[in-house]
Amino acid sequence: MAASLVVTAAYAESAKFAASVSDTVLVPDTGDFGPTEVLDIEIKTSNKADLLIGVSLETAIYTQTKAKGKNGSADSETASGEVEVCVTVDQQNTAPDVHPECVTFDYRAQTLNTVLGGVISSCEDTCTFDDMNNGDPADDICTGEPDGIITVAFECTVTDEEIELILDTMSAHHFNFVARDLSSGTHEISVWVEGDVEASSGDSSAMVGVGNGSLTVEQVKAVNSGAGIEFQ
Repeated sequence: MAASLVVTAAYAESAKFAASVSDTVLVPDTGDFGPTEVLDIEIKTSNKADLLIGVSLETAIYTQTKAKGKNGSADSETASGEVEVCVTVDQQNTAPDVHPECVTFDYRAQTLNTVLGGVISSCEDTCTFDDMNNGDPADDICTGEPDGIITVAFECTVTDEEIELILDTMSAHHFNFVARDLSSGTHEISVWVEGDVEASSGDSSAMVGVGNGSLTVEQVKAVNSGAGIEFQ
């Protein structure tokens, strides 16, 4: 875990507020990575308590798609990246409950669709072609001498055309999590991030990363108003 600056404020025998701040890259730009702890802090509660947990993170997504083709062929390339953030209390995500359990901080799906004719480098009239399938050149056959007509699919040297799209962004996000009904004592609050990337082929790629971040924890008293949770 990256080194972090920890700031706490204590009141009487319990801490009402605690924070952990990092000014380093928490997860370098990479492909998939499993749950990784990036920030944590301890807070002491003297009585049964609720916690308002704020997580702020810079998240980065890089997606690259490159499509190529010739002779009117179609190509579709996709790349996607996602950063998910989860909070645990005392290394548990079910007891005590944290709501919500996990949040998607950043997601992108990039798709590039193309129909390309190709780059014609040379042509030579070498044959007469017989249309065997109503205009589909894939089934045409050579039936005689040059006919004065160039059939690109068979009498030209055609190389692939390429189109490439790259997006690389970084943005900052914040979300508030709630942990309810904690027992008295010292509790460890941890932030976990997980990255997921997908690419349709070797011509496309994706990376995700996590930059600076902060974790703030505030002890509050929550009441159920019937329509949701209210803080006092």
